Amino acid sequence: MKLKFRLQAFTLMEMLVVLLIVGIVATLLLSRTVNKPKRIQPEIISFLRDERANSLKLQQTTDIRRYTNRLYSTLSEKTYALPTAGQDDTPENPGLLPYTSLTRFFPDGTMTANKFTITEGSINYVIQTSPFSSSIKYSTQ
Repeated sequence: MKLKFRLQAFTLMEMLVVLLIVGIVATLLLSRTVNKPKRIQPEIISFLRDERANSLKLQQTTDIRRYTNRLYSTLSEKTYALPTAGQDDTPENPGLLPYTSLTRFFPDGTMTANKFTITEGSINYVIQTSPFSSSIKYSTQ
């Protein structure tokens, strides 16, 4: 009795088709990750996140107030200048305009829920704070 061994192998054409499919899939995946532009965080969002971090670090409540041309933190007393045309509202100016409280950061990491729009140049930032997600989200218009 004679045993027959049959070699089973892929043909050259089958291997080329598989390599072609793998190459196409790899190209699609890499083009989505490599060419994706980095999202640059606007300075105003950095300011708000830094003030929230200060509130956590110092275990004190801070208010973020909006004057005509700046944001002001009551805890660190830092300001963020807004590029708007209008009257200077620094305390030295006798025509001090009333402020608007935008949000409040608490020492436990929570914040008041609020949604507000700030314009910088030609960009409108819609900023949303949420006490449930403890995050500061933004979009542009």
